[in-house]
Amino acid sequence: MNKIEIQDLHKSFGQQEVLKGINLTFEANTIYALLGRNGVGKSTLMRLIANQALPSRGVITDENGTSLQDNEGLLNDVYLASTIALYPAGVTIDWVLTTTAHFFAEFDMANAKRLVAKFALDPQSKVTKLSTGQRTLLQVLVALNVPCQFIFLDEPVLGLDAPNREAVYDELLAAYNQHPRTFVIATHLIEEIANLINHVVVIADGQVLLDQDSNVLAQQSRTVSGATSAVDAYLVGHARLRTEHHGNTSTAILVNGLPDDPIPDDVRAQALPLQKLFIALTTGGDSNA
Repeated sequence: MNKIEIQDLHKSFGQQEVLKGINLTFEANTIYALLGRNGVGKSTLMRLIANQALPSRGVITDENGTSLQDNEGLLNDVYLASTIALYPAGVTIDWVLTTTAHFFAEFDMANAKRLVAKFALDPQSKVTKLSTGQRTLLQVLVALNVPCQFIFLDEPVLGLDAPNREAVYDELLAAYNQHPRTFVIATHLIEEIANLINHVVVIADGQVLLDQDSNVLAQQSRTVSGATSAVDAYLVGHARLRTEHHGNTSTAILVNGLPDDPIPDDVRAQALPLQKLFIALTTGGDSNA
């Protein structure tokens, strides 16, 4: 499978509509950031793609238009590593690896065991006795070694300290470089993955708010700051995402690049970090300090 296409995807739980017409394409060999505030449907979207829940409306297909729903052949190429993954009571880390290898013939057991040792996990530890961080590490190390083309990672550094988070990112990038495939990362630690990703998707209010190549986004996202009158004069007729006012000064956030005119001496233009862009996108409206 070379592509996952999502068309007009809706999901409701009772009277609450969580996803409201999602249209997305996940391309092959790409690392995506899937961003959104709590409760916007990121985990639900991943579960729908992995066939762990059924949509209320809409379709999820491969590049040929074949539905993934209950399609064992296509779903063998999809793996979801989630914080809510459940295992039978009493099983050990070693049991998880052995069982995964049973279902995935090309599971890289040698590398999985290397990661178990690297992260100081005891193969005989019962999964139910692991800390939150240890369970996260187990989910991630399994995901990095399954032979699937589309890997979905839901909060892959939950409960981890800074050194372990950095180690997980290093291992993810190494896995991608050794065997290019698609990783979709849902996380709230946005700046930590900014240098890993190729593409950014932001969901808000159950819909796709942004779907953009990360390099293009980096080139076009800017802040313009200075005296309010100078900023307004420079940006007259130019679209802004948001403007933050601080007394007599303002900072405008742009997502479609700078105006063609030269930047005035009394105005400063800077690159916009991904996290600040995310906040601006999902907060909405101008602000006054």
